[in-house]
Amino acid sequence: MRNSDDEDTSIGGILIAMGLVNDGQLAMAIHKHQEADRDTLIGLLLVSEGVITEDQLEEALSAQEGLRSWSRHKRALAQADIAQASGSALQKTMRRIRNRSAEVRREATGDSHLAITPPMLATKDSG
Repeated sequence: MRNSDDEDTSIGGILIAMGLVNDGQLAMAIHKHQEADRDTLIGLLLVSEGVITEDQLEEALSAQEGLRSWSRHKRALAQADIAQASGSALQKTMRRIRNRSAEVRREATGDSHLAITPPMLATKDSG
């Protein structure tokens, strides 16, 4: 049995599932694709815009090939690759959020300490 019809195997859907692009970035690429020469591939547009790297596009294309395969084994491996990439993207996002949060706390308190804790803030406010 091949992929179900509702499974998105488009390169855009795969890039979103991998956490490499968001809906807005994909919409921008689709819009540019429609305005430009239709022979220009959406993945290459995203690379040219600096949204993804060539390596990330290759990884997504490999996953696409696996998802479209008749082999259950290849489809499962592709799904695992997508999940792993999604987890890596989530970890990067969480790291970026934690770092930005720490910067905001440092700016707000004027404290250059890297790890400001609630007790430290209470001491600073009461002092």
